[in-house]
Amino acid sequence: MANLFKGDINSYELLDFLSDRLQDELNRINTEKSRGISSWSDERYARYDEQRYVIKQHHKYLQSLYKELEKAEMFEDVAREGTW
Repeated sequence: MANLFKGDINSYELLDFLSDRLQDELNRINTEKSRGISSWSDERYARYDEQRYVIKQHHKYLQSLYKELEKAEMFEDVAREGTW
């Protein structure tokens, strides 16, 4: 597998990268839906709904991790300043 990143990567960059990949996948399946929904079977439509739901769940989880990271960084900054 080719290296996805050059040099050191921080947590924010990693979460942004994963979030972008999920958004790209969501865009891809939505484009696929707009092109061929008239010929889809009920089973295919159900698979699309399931994919969309799972991608949105993962995206929401990444957003919560981003908030946790910001909170942890804030606590670390406060601890370094000694104002806690």
